[in-house]
Amino acid sequence: MAGIAQKFPGAVFLFLVIIFSNLVASESLGFSLRVIPADSQESPIYRHNLTHLERMEKLSDISMARHQVLTLRSSHKKSSSWDDGKFVEPLERQAYYYVAEMKIGTPFQRVYLVVDTSAGLVWTQCEPCDQGSGCYPQQTPYFEPNSSTSYSRLHCNDPLCPLRKGQDPKFFHCVSGNCSYTYYYGFEGPSMGILSTDSCNFINDTAGYNRIDLAIVFGCSTYVRNLDHIFLEEGNKLSGILGLNLSPLSLYKQLYDKIQGKFSYCVVPFEENFPFFIHAHTLRFGDQVVLPPSSEVSSTYYTIVKGDDLFYLDLVDISIAGLSLGLPAGTFDAKRGSGMILDSSTPVSVISTRTWNNLNVYELVMLALMGHYDGDNLVRVPKKSRPEKYELCYFNRPGFTNWATMTYHFRGADYFVDAKFMNVHYAQGNFFCIALIGRDGASVLGAFHMQDMRIVHEGYSKSIHFYPVNCSHDHF
Repeated sequence: MAGIAQKFPGAVFLFLVIIFSNLVASESLGFSLRVIPADSQESPIYRHNLTHLERMEKLSDISMARHQVLTLRSSHKKSSSWDDGKFVEPLERQAYYYVAEMKIGTPFQRVYLVVDTSAGLVWTQCEPCDQGSGCYPQQTPYFEPNSSTSYSRLHCNDPLCPLRKGQDPKFFHCVSGNCSYTYYYGFEGPSMGILSTDSCNFINDTAGYNRIDLAIVFGCSTYVRNLDHIFLEEGNKLSGILGLNLSPLSLYKQLYDKIQGKFSYCVVPFEENFPFFIHAHTLRFGDQVVLPPSSEVSSTYYTIVKGDDLFYLDLVDISIAGLSLGLPAGTFDAKRGSGMILDSSTPVSVISTRTWNNLNVYELVMLALMGHYDGDNLVRVPKKSRPEKYELCYFNRPGFTNWATMTYHFRGADYFVDAKFMNVHYAQGNFFCIALIGRDGASVLGAFHMQDMRIVHEGYSKSIHFYPVNCSHDHF
């Protein structure tokens, strides 16, 4: 997560139900997101025809596409030609996004938003919206601001308008006194509209499911183009984007003080009780984030890069099967474009093939894994017979138990990846593949390496805490 989870505490795109715990006198609060995978029949974007192989292949597709966006974002953020970090990853199908069901307005209107942990502003298509020439068609109604008694537009001189604070002058502008925006998502878009406020309707699960209304800032878009990969799938129900990054207009930052800057997630193992994609997950915020005794928890600080909204970790070295690679100091320097990004919205972890000091860390990791498995005389799967997306695969051998582990050595804490979470298994071909992807630029600790690991983001201390736990027990 540089986001939340997707933010998802896992690797597929989900439908979320938001449940709040009690509000206390200090106005702090806790709430949880129950996430239901896209291939569950409960999901509004359910697809019944994907095989297990197709699902696992899609995890790598999503990871590669998302890494491209994260890399562009980190390398172009300081460029005056770049949209200040507000973009969506260019994926092929709507079914592979996290989806949040939001209830906005008084009385509330239901909208379905793509959850993007690298985006900032929350926005939805609004009336007046002309299908075809102005907005994308959707099965559900466009949000109608005139039907909400709590809706209001932000004026240009409003303290919440970025123009007032001197932020984003290229993408925010004053039109007829209204705080307006034109967002380009990387090289796609725009989404154009007026920055607005309205009540968001949630559920308080501590008082008989009473309703809680919280005011949020969001974009009311009346012109949306060039985002076909989100909106053009048949039966589209999506209407916008829910941003959860570290920028001021994301939902996370808007609620930051109320949740004491804390959120947590726990990824249920992907292949446990196949099919994995029916398992629900829980993303917890604020008062619902409770740490066990410190002796059970490992902690490291995340790095903030000026002009960036991602969570970077200070990675010092990597070990395979207990043997250190001995990487040079500063190899994963985020300020030089080679950082390790913590992002649960990336399914499969990505290791850099070219760091700022021209080191191919991915190759070093794969050579170490080859040495481990070749030394045990496992037989590699030929390129023509293995999945295209994974570069190192071996045939299973009856009774084999010497599976390789991986350890990320962060500053002050070792993050251990159990051997059972290192590989994608293909029963039909009786082989397994190493669940890693190599790409230039930044590395990404993704959801596959977060399985059965509780991850806690603590913004006030700029810390990331983690400890092993059975994530399948994390439910309402």
